[in-house]
Amino acid sequence: PHVTAAKRFACALAGAMLLSFAGVARAAETLLVFPFRAVNTASPATAEPAAPWLAGAFMVSLAERIQGPYLLAVSPTQTLSILDARGRSWEQGQSMASALSIARDVEADLMITGTYSLISGRRIRIQAVLVQVEPLKALGSAIREDSLDALQGILEDLRQKLGATIWLTQPAFLKEPVPLAAYEAYVKAILHPDAQPTIR
Repeated sequence: PHVTAAKRFACALAGAMLLSFAGVARAAETLLVFPFRAVNTASPATAEPAAPWLAGAFMVSLAERIQGPYLLAVSPTQTLSILDARGRSWEQGQSMASALSIARDVEADLMITGTYSLISGRRIRIQAVLVQVEPLKALGSAIREDSLDALQGILEDLRQKLGATIWLTQPAFLKEPVPLAAYEAYVKAILHPDAQPTIR
C-alpha cells in the first residue's frame, strides 16, 4: 500500500519515542533535577530548622517547568524512584559529587542541584547550578535570598536563569501565587503519594 511522507514521519517519530531513559521517553537531552540539600549558612543564633519539604519543592517545580523541544526533564516521581533504587533519601538532598555520580549512572545529559538555608525572619537563601554531565561543565548558576512567602517567585526566577542556556517552552509558574501552605500541600502530595488523608 502507498505510504505517504506524513505516515513515514509518524512511524519514525513513534520509533524514536520507544527509546527510554529510566522509564521515560528519550529526548535529545535529558535533564535530572535533584532535591536541594539543606545547609546552615547562618549563625546558630539566626538559623532555622530545615523544612524537608523544601528540598523536594525545588526538584518538583523545576522539573515540571523546564522543558523544551530538545530537552526532557525526568519527572519528580521518576527521580524519587532513581534515588530510592540507590538507597538515597530525597529529604537529605545530594552533594555535587553524589548527584554527578547518579546522573552519570543513569546517563543523564544535564542535571540541576543546589542548596538552601532558612534564616530567622522566614527568609530563605538558595544556590543552584545547571551542569552538563559529560563533558563536565557548569552551564548556569543562580543565587537568591528572599522571604519564604515569595518562594514561587524565587522558583520562577531560578527557572529563567538556569534555563537561559537551554530551550524553554513552559509558561511561568502562576501569575497569582497560591498561599504558601497550599503550595506546600501540593509538593508533599507528590513527594508522599501514599500518605493521602483517610475519609471517615
